[in-house]
Amino acid sequence: MNITRKAFQTLKEHRYAALVAVFIGLVMVGPQFAFRWSLGAAYNGVYMFATPNENAYVGIMHEIIDGHPLVASMPFFEYKDQIPLLPATIAWLYALPTLLLGVSLYSTVIVSKFIFPAILFLSVYAFVYLLCSGEASLKAQAKWCAIVGGLLVVLGFDFVDYRSLAQVLSGQIVRQGFLIWGRPINPISGAIFLFIFVACIWKLWQTHSKKYFITAGVMLALMMASYVFSWTLAVVITGLIIILNMCRKNFRVTRDLMLVLLIGSVLSLPYWINVIRASQSPWYEDASKRIGFFYTHTPHLNKFLIVALLLFGALSAYSFYKESHQIDKDWWWFSFFLIISGLVAYNQQIITGREIWYYHYVFYTIPFTYSALLIILWHVIQPLFPRLWLAIMVILAMSSIAVGVGTQYQAYHARYQEFANRQNYRGFINFFNDAPKDCVVLVKEKNINELSNIIPMFTHCNTYFSPEVEGVLMPPERIQHNYMTILRLRGVMPTTLNDYIQSNKEEVALRLQFELYRTAGQPDQKLNDLLLQFPKMYANFYQVPFANELHTYKIDYILSEDDLAANVKSQLPGLTLVFSDGRYYVYTIQ
Repeated sequence: MNITRKAFQTLKEHRYAALVAVFIGLVMVGPQFAFRWSLGAAYNGVYMFATPNENAYVGIMHEIIDGHPLVASMPFFEYKDQIPLLPATIAWLYALPTLLLGVSLYSTVIVSKFIFPAILFLSVYAFVYLLCSGEASLKAQAKWCAIVGGLLVVLGFDFVDYRSLAQVLSGQIVRQGFLIWGRPINPISGAIFLFIFVACIWKLWQTHSKKYFITAGVMLALMMASYVFSWTLAVVITGLIIILNMCRKNFRVTRDLMLVLLIGSVLSLPYWINVIRASQSPWYEDASKRIGFFYTHTPHLNKFLIVALLLFGALSAYSFYKESHQIDKDWWWFSFFLIISGLVAYNQQIITGREIWYYHYVFYTIPFTYSALLIILWHVIQPLFPRLWLAIMVILAMSSIAVGVGTQYQAYHARYQEFANRQNYRGFINFFNDAPKDCVVLVKEKNINELSNIIPMFTHCNTYFSPEVEGVLMPPERIQHNYMTILRLRGVMPTTLNDYIQSNKEEVALRLQFELYRTAGQPDQKLNDLLLQFPKMYANFYQVPFANELHTYKIDYILSEDDLAANVKSQLPGLTLVFSDGRYYVYTIQ
């Protein structure tokens, strides 16, 4: 009863934050309900998955539901029950309602677009409020500051991409994707865990309570077992606070924070054991490069962090001039570490020589930096210039809402017809869901990223070829074989291969030898050597009967967008049409 009463009092005290959280949830999920309502009876369950790689994330959830809990290979049949390079920890949270209650997976995903962004807002709100609240007379203002922090993070995240934002405002480009916090699994889960973690670290720094270091330890373990970009930042900021408190000889805080690191490491031990076992695979090096791991000592200068640090320094200098003891406060150090932790994470490879796709750190360095700047504005500007501070808060809040709502609105209208047309997928989706589970489908399509991702996302089948090869422990020869299969299915002959390569250089490079760092402009000698050998490889591939080559790996069906060409059919004796709706054709192959 006391817990219920306390929860009600907390809700009443922070009712405006709760209302804004509901508003944010509606902004995030609104396009899904509008889309379903507008289509009416024409809606066939293919919702608007318009965030990057969302189809792959939902495909991972589908694998769990289909009885492959490790999800070592979301698209391919052959490797799915081996040790995974990237365990599907958070995907289990999405799969459980289906496994336990029979709820539709896609309903869970859509509802999560409301719940998780709202939780993220409340997590940011709680953290910023903790570092801003002080005098009882200013608690109301501190709450509004925290609300602005949550709005900035969830709806105003894209402020830092000022070039794209300027192009959107001038009408040069139109947003094609929804806000990133609407994407399932990552980065939303890592952001929630990270802000709960830093809130607990702050409380642990200020008080001594078991509930804080236990909660922080659990959050750290969840981050460690799911997303490297969140837990590394968490470890860096914890380490910085430990160093500060050791210098201050505050050994209680040092002990508690080291205990948090210990709890997180112990609870995430199954993950680390999995990583060690995966690293013993002969395909580990290739797979790790496909998720962006490479060796370098090159430093990275993030302009946003540098500008934020300069602004933070200027406000700190002004505060020191006005009140010299101000910058030695705990809130100042914590805010400072929020920015510094990002710079450390971006540049740790200077010492270690190892880096993993640092571009994804922006998911967390931007929210951390927003929070740090709001906190120092509260402590430095609000007491001296309350009207200026209020004006800044109003501008930031309204701008965040405008950017967030505008992005959702633009993406909805830009992609509406595309997803309305995708309702036509229901025919072959139903066919493959009635087929034996774990059947394998080879897809011939105009857009190499579309139907191949639909199969594992909406059906119980696997794909023969998939662009989603990141993190799958498999031989690189499989990637090359699959791409040659697609070329042959498209009617490309050895004599026309060079012309095809010249017309599709980016596709060939991306599908033949996928290593993520190449897309960042890094040299790839392995790809260059492979391109020189490729014409001969393809000629040898073409000399073998097509059906024989296809059966190098498991295959049950061919799905074709438009009918197969006659010259392709002639290479596949025993091809039998088993489904067609006039748009898509499904064949069995002997």
